[in-house]
Amino acid sequence: MPMDEPTEPLSCRPDGPSRSEGPEFADRFRRLIQVLYPKQLGRPWTDKEIAAGTGLSATYIGNLRKGTQKPSLDNAAKIAKLFGVPLDYFQHSETAQAVERDLKRIEQVRCEMEAIRGDATIGRIAMRAAGLPPAMKDAALTVVEQLRRAASLPEDDPGQ
Repeated sequence: MPMDEPTEPLSCRPDGPSRSEGPEFADRFRRLIQVLYPKQLGRPWTDKEIAAGTGLSATYIGNLRKGTQKPSLDNAAKIAKLFGVPLDYFQHSETAQAVERDLKRIEQVRCEMEAIRGDATIGRIAMRAAGLPPAMKDAALTVVEQLRRAASLPEDDPGQ
């Protein structure tokens, strides 16, 4: 599948996908493409955009994404730098697991933000709380937590 046109970001799923099935560069590269992209872009980068950001060719980026080529250490470093991940992400499972936790958190936050944008009342509550002093924000949060308990909603806070 050529990446001249951007792919859609991943849909909101409770746990997001897992890429623990193998340390293949292409799998991890595709995972970065799916999740890490500029907010203002609002979608995953195309091969051409990644190429422009790394100084590599779009064809080469496409081959790396498809797994038909493996990158040199220098090229892997360029890609890691563009996406803001350690170079070890592509080779070491501990680093990959740590980055994967971050990627899942990013997906979770995006899903939460989509829910907030889709609910005008939540947006109004947030906007009304925006100028309050910290102690009053804490009080408002306490009230919301009490309301959540009264509605039998989970108490866990994914942001903590």
